Parts: sequence; C-alpha cells; structure tokens
Amino acid sequence: MGPKNRPDNNEPIQSFDEMRYWKTIVKETDDWTMCSAKGMGGDPWPEANKQCWCEPTPQYEPTPCANEGENCLCNGWVAYGVKNSPDDPTKVASVDEMVQMAFAINDANNTKSIKCASSNFEMADPNPNGGK
Repeated sequence: MGPKNRPDNNEPIQSFDEMRYWKTIVKETDDWTMCSAKGMGGDPWPEANKQCWCEPTPQYEPTPCANEGENCLCNGWVAYGVKNSPDDPTKVASVDEMVQMAFAINDANNTKSIKCASSNFEMADPNPNGGK
C-alpha cells in the first residue's frame, strides 16, 4: 500500500515500481487483505489517498545447493538425498528422482545455511555408501 498520487507533484502514480519509489507498507498473506491502514497494519501516508498493488509470490524451483559435507545456502526447506540419477549415474538426480527414493528434509529458514550431512537430518542416511 502506498500513495495514489506522487507526493512531489500530485500526479497519479501509474505503475507498481513508481509507487514503490515512495514510502509503502507491505503485507505478505495467503488470503485477501483490505486496502486500508487497518488491513495493512499501518498508514504510510496519513491524510493522503492510497492504493494497493498485489505482487504474487514467485514459484521457486528447487535446485541442487551442496554436495555432502558442504554448506547449503537456502531460505526454506532443504532435502538431503541421493546425489546421482538412478537412470544415469553420471548426472545429478532431479528433485523428482530424489523424492522417489529415500530422503530427509530440514528447514533452514532461521539460519539460511545448513551443512549437507546426516547430523543435520536426524542422523538419516538416505543413500548408505553412496553420494548425497
């Protein structure tokens, strides 16, 4: 939520990027929210007309982040599983291939980093004697 008109010349704001140039309030939600000071939890421009824009959350594509023993930098769920594709051992397993086999999962949201080792996944070893 931000100003409906530019505070410097009172011209209408035409784009999301233009609105974000000025002071705004952001609220992340999985549901609807009223475009009001109460609904957004504050008022960035008291006494001024405001507008709200919706920026959809991007859909993230899981990607390999570390080999066994290395640190994985991630802000979310980290899956620990087989390293190589069962169909072609010379290639890294896809997420779909890994989850069809044994794997363990942990949340790295608080630290944004987790070592790719069984000690960080409740001592699980999803691929004994194999790469992870």
